[in-house]
Amino acid sequence: MKNKTIKIAILTLIFIVGVLGFGESTMAQTQLGKIDFEGNLTDSLGFMEPAHTEDIKGYVPGRTGGYAVEMDHSEGANPSSPDNYALTYATYSNNPTDIWPESNTLYFSWWVKYNEDFTNTTDNEKWLWTWDNPQEAHQELIFGSQTSTTISGRWQIGNSGNSSTPGWNAGNNVVLYWSAPYVMGNWVHIEVYIQLSTGINHLNADGNCWLKINGDKVNLHAGTYSSTNPTNVITGIPDGYISIPAINATGTHPPIPAGHGTLFYDDYEVWDGLPNAGVYESNRKVFPNPWRINMRQRFVTFGNINLEDKIEIFDISGKIIHNSGNITSDTYKWNVGNISSGIYFYKITGSNKAKGKIVIIR
Repeated sequence: MKNKTIKIAILTLIFIVGVLGFGESTMAQTQLGKIDFEGNLTDSLGFMEPAHTEDIKGYVPGRTGGYAVEMDHSEGANPSSPDNYALTYATYSNNPTDIWPESNTLYFSWWVKYNEDFTNTTDNEKWLWTWDNPQEAHQELIFGSQTSTTISGRWQIGNSGNSSTPGWNAGNNVVLYWSAPYVMGNWVHIEVYIQLSTGINHLNADGNCWLKINGDKVNLHAGTYSSTNPTNVITGIPDGYISIPAINATGTHPPIPAGHGTLFYDDYEVWDGLPNAGVYESNRKVFPNPWRINMRQRFVTFGNINLEDKIEIFDISGKIIHNSGNITSDTYKWNVGNISSGIYFYKITGSNKAKGKIVIIR
């Protein structure tokens, strides 16, 4: 009996170290672009390039004591390519000498502030523009309304006016609307995450995307003439990879007509996944643990889960016995009604970090 107990303990230790790690592991991400606006538009990593710069008023104190760029879009543009209308942009994917790195996953982070005297403008202020093939498909994040209490807009995916080209959502536009609290004159942190769907031409509807304003995910909801499936935002790209991200693409008209005030940008970053943001959230809850057969409920509940988290359950041999798939709420219930007594291991993967611990069934 004693030898059996020792054997189980050894197997358990081997499994925890080999599969789950000691409590937490982190998957490294690569930073693809970084512009801090310290008196210039230089990308320290060399991929983003200055472009439509005539609307820069100057460089002013930034949000953390350095500098930020002040913009007054009173010029206008009639774009035929990203470098004609973007403040900064990444080089075309068909340029053989300077290619934006291929990635199925991108994370964008930047800061924006509307001046206190800013007045609302037309719905054409594009703060993020990602392309695959400029002639086939594009994606844009539009900020269409700003007040003293809210900021709102839409996340639009289109096919450059060519609805006959197969691409996002079978050639149809996808429009997801959003809004969030905002105080005019304050800095606002914008984060965008895009994970393309799998399969040939990314046609499987299993991708993920979200938008955060000041650290909180905003609800992306469909409107008239738009898809009701948010995964279509990142499903069905024709040529394979996200390319040419641009900040502040103005479209066919200036987003801020003369006399409407100014806005500021600071600390723009692009990564090929979610960057490591410190210690993995410690507020994940698993209960009841241990679970006992005489309990009325037949579930072990995982609480405080993020939508992008995934949960895997392993038995003592290391075999996966349960996979959560895509989690759609902040709680997840694992049905243990037919699970044999024993020691099991769970692995929560999310925010590009993994956390594993033990759950006991008695």
